[in-house]
Amino acid sequence: MYSIVMKTFLKRLLLLSAVLLAIMAVVALINENYFESVFFAIPIYFALITLLLYCCVSRVIVNNPKRFMSVYMLLQFGEMVLHIVVLFVFIYFNLEMLKLFLIYFVSAYIIYAVFGKRELIKLAKSDAKNNQ
Repeated sequence: MYSIVMKTFLKRLLLLSAVLLAIMAVVALINENYFESVFFAIPIYFALITLLLYCCVSRVIVNNPKRFMSVYMLLQFGEMVLHIVVLFVFIYFNLEMLKLFLIYFVSAYIIYAVFGKRELIKLAKSDAKNNQ
């Protein structure tokens, strides 16, 4: 069951990332002033982080559901620290693009956060049904 859930999640994640990259490409073609090529890395970055977190948390849900909340909160804290580090590194090297970067970064964060939480809720509900 776990491999089927992971394949489904990966397909959805890749579809979401492809749609976001396509939207970004259209924005880049329409108005080059509001886009930098480094912004294409944002959906890739969030897709990798979302995949990593989902893999870790889903294993905990399946193998040891009692530890779910503590592991989940620890991973969320680590994710936030990583995002802050990425933001500071970008600000250090590219202060002139800060506003645009923040718009793309925060938008992608919200999209991937909602996506990841919805998928985890689906997994938790299906695992609860299977355990009953």
